[in-house]
Amino acid sequence: FFWAMQFWTNIFASVPFLCFAVIAFIVLAEVMNDSVLFGFHPLMMALAFVLCFPYGAMVYRLDVFDARLDILGVVRPLETLRSTHRSWQATGALSALVGFAIIVANKIIKHGLRFELPSVHASFGFFTLGLVLIQVIVGLVKIYALQQNGQKVHRWHGNLGLLTLASGAVTVSLGAAELWTLADWELWATCLAAATPVVVALGMRLSTPHPAEVRPTYGQLPQ
Repeated sequence: FFWAMQFWTNIFASVPFLCFAVIAFIVLAEVMNDSVLFGFHPLMMALAFVLCFPYGAMVYRLDVFDARLDILGVVRPLETLRSTHRSWQATGALSALVGFAIIVANKIIKHGLRFELPSVHASFGFFTLGLVLIQVIVGLVKIYALQQNGQKVHRWHGNLGLLTLASGAVTVSLGAAELWTLADWELWATCLAAATPVVVALGMRLSTPHPAEVRPTYGQLPQ
């Protein structure tokens, strides 16, 4: 029984990596043949919104979910989980920034500095990057508050993170729609790969408590 349940834990933990691998394969096989520079834009954005941000969002609940299936009920120290969360989110934010810089450079090379009305994909992209910026600032404020007096502030940070994930998935899908049509498998595969980590992260948040809520019940590894 425990082996079967551990299997599902491993599946959930593998979802962002597998979904990113699907998009990376499509980009490397289909997009970079036409333009290597442009191809790095979807690759870096997928790295951010399909791999890094979902793992950052899942890290707390995934640990509790796994502990529930462990006879010892071991949950890693909260500070360890926070550090892991920050690492994933910082890597994701940096990847998104690089992806944005690449598409700006690509447009300047192709079209110069002339102004163009943004597409629906670009508009969602600007909105999503704005959410990322807000999350970075709020995350830094939360770190400062914890270090100063141990106070937990801006508890809506996690909910906004899920909105950011969802907005990122929509943006990735809209980008794919600019490259392929409904008749192309690449579009459907990209949309599915972009949406699945969001669904898993949301499911984890709704079904599994935060580690801080279960510490009286579950054990933890020594600091």
